[in-house]
Amino acid sequence: MLITIRNGKAELRNDNGGLVRTMGSSNVVSVSMSSELELVGIVYASGKAELRRLNGGLLRTLEPKDAVDISFSGDQVAIRMSNGKTKVRSTLEPTDAVDISFSGDQVAIRMSN
Repeated sequence: MLITIRNGKAELRNDNGGLVRTMGSSNVVSVSMSSELELVGIVYASGKAELRRLNGGLLRTLEPKDAVDISFSGDQVAIRMSNGKTKVRSTLEPTDAVDISFSGDQVAIRMSN
C-alpha cells in the first residue's frame, strides 16, 4: 500500500497503483502512512493535521492549525509547524502526556494533570 496526493486529495493505492480509496477532504498538502500500514497522517492547506485509520475513519485531530508536514516513526508522529518547530505525538491511545514539543535542544512535555 502507498499513499499519494492527487488533485488536492489523499489517495490510498494498492501495490499495483490501483485506487483503494480517497481519504480526507480537499486541499491536502502533506500525507504519510505508518510503517505498520494502519494509520495515515494528513495535513491540509488550512494547517489542520489529522490522524486517520486506514479505512479512512478519523481517529483524532492532532493540530487544529499551523501544521505544514507530517511523518511517522514507529508509534510516534512528527508534525512540522509553520514556525519551524516540530511537535511529536504518540499514535497510541492518549495517556497522561498531552503534548510533546521540541525547540532546538529543548523538550517540553505538557501533562494532563
